[in-house]
Amino acid sequence: MKRRIILFIRTLFLLSLIQCGGADIMTVKDPVTPEGYFFSGPLPEKTAYLTFDDGPAAWTERFLDVLQKEKVKATFFVSAYWNIREHKGNLKFMKYRRALIRMIEEGHIIGNHTADHKTLTRLSDNEIREQFSKNQLLLNDAMGEKAPVMTILRPPMGLPWYSKSPDGNKTRIEKQLRETGLIVLWTGKFDSSDSWEWVKGEWHRPCDRIDESASEFIRKTQRIYRRIVSGADGRGIIILMHDTHNTTLKILPAVIKGLKNRGYRFDTLEGYFIWRYGKKSSELTGKNNS
Repeated sequence: MKRRIILFIRTLFLLSLIQCGGADIMTVKDPVTPEGYFFSGPLPEKTAYLTFDDGPAAWTERFLDVLQKEKVKATFFVSAYWNIREHKGNLKFMKYRRALIRMIEEGHIIGNHTADHKTLTRLSDNEIREQFSKNQLLLNDAMGEKAPVMTILRPPMGLPWYSKSPDGNKTRIEKQLRETGLIVLWTGKFDSSDSWEWVKGEWHRPCDRIDESASEFIRKTQRIYRRIVSGADGRGIIILMHDTHNTTLKILPAVIKGLKNRGYRFDTLEGYFIWRYGKKSSELTGKNNS
């Protein structure tokens, strides 16, 4: 009897919350995670968010060509020193400056993926903040006035959230990044798997190693397609891909077509924040990103 009374009281409490403004219940902040996205959460139906990590790279402009042809907008999480042997200077952003400028001019969003692509749990609080601030400064240096303030963040490899790391690690890192931006990972089963390995015929830049007819190359593109399109059941999805892999570039038009055939539309992660909170990420973080 006592248990029934407690359940009845809890039900009345929840009903009172809904009557007083139920829309706010969906946006209550988890104490461990900021108002970003961590593998699950509300998304608009039949909306796909294409995200590309680790660039810009030698293939990036070809990715942009595909997106432009398909009239699709995406989000690119850039990293100044991914795959750069000497982590100094600004070689990568300067080398691919045209790709970065195209991202902005063609309506895509640039997100912050750290300067050095290091595992954040191994860094001090100051080093964590510096990874994102340094990446921003290098982007500013390369793009000048065209550089956006990167208020959407993605930690390398999704860590510590993409692991069994203690909540204390997540809380510590979230606290350091709270004033920098909002963390967005990807929908649980929609890691395209393109970064799991390098197969025969695949490389991060055009060279003699490229062979799109290699059986391993073909099998990988088919796997990428299945992981993205076959699992799309009408629910909104944030998809993890990498513009450093030519396997992804090869299969991207088919992925877009497959999702469109299932009734999906495409948007950027900035569109996600506007949909969920009615504000841009810059407004949610208090940053000027006009």
